[in-house]
Amino acid sequence: MKKIFPIGQLGLKCACFVGGTFGISRYLNNNWSMTKEKAKLITQVAVIAPCTLIFAASHVIIPKSIPRIIQRYFVSHPNDFRFLPLFGAGFAHLNIIHFGINMYAYNSFAEVSQLIGPFWTLWIFTTGVVGGSFLSCVFRSLRGLKYASVGASGGVSALIAFVTFIIPDLQMGIVFLPRSCSFEAWKGMGVFTVISITGMISKRFLPIIDHAGHLGGILSGFAIGIFARKKSIHEKIRNLLY
Repeated sequence: MKKIFPIGQLGLKCACFVGGTFGISRYLNNNWSMTKEKAKLITQVAVIAPCTLIFAASHVIIPKSIPRIIQRYFVSHPNDFRFLPLFGAGFAHLNIIHFGINMYAYNSFAEVSQLIGPFWTLWIFTTGVVGGSFLSCVFRSLRGLKYASVGASGGVSALIAFVTFIIPDLQMGIVFLPRSCSFEAWKGMGVFTVISITGMISKRFLPIIDHAGHLGGILSGFAIGIFARKKSIHEKIRNLLY
């Protein structure tokens, strides 16, 4: 019971952040016209640049004060119900492989910015970061898990889920595999969701992955997709593609 109040406070902060950034994104998207190339560039720089700087600061730069700052503001620790590290954790990564996979996936799905604009794309990403980190924080707290969590995968998962919801028949692939191994988006998302749920149920299934963070991002992306469908935004996107 002691954890319910701080979890509720954190949830309220997350909701305020998502609502506030929604309003800002809508204003900027409606009042700032730009080319598709510029939209993609803004989307790339806004996420990849800070992720790169934080990765360099935490793995390359030597001063002792840097790791302390990273640990305090960019790592989501168990039973830490502060909003800032919960959000900042979406821009930090464990190692070069973790960083590379997330940035490659983000860059691939950031292409949607050419259809819906850079600010909506960034809003989906940050909403996924917050949603993924929040579910991960609650899950770890309630189950007594001691591991910390970092990574942009919650935001990336939200983008993938949103694109899948809007364009379920989109052909996707896996890096390093030939195009002949491509599959429809809804099938890949289905497998991804099952893996995330299985990982949350079983502690032994891919324990190095924060499955709750992934599932939180997926649910955030689907929720935004439902909202877009109600506003008929998905029809506009599909008309631009087909």
